[in-house]
Amino acid sequence: HLSYIILELEKLMQEEIEYLQNV
Repeated sequence: HLSYIILELEKLMQEEIEYLQNV
């Protein structure tokens, strides 16, 4: 289901952003 993939991508990207900000 496409929307499920998009939700997963958004979650991953959010984690990436938070990780980059913490460094």
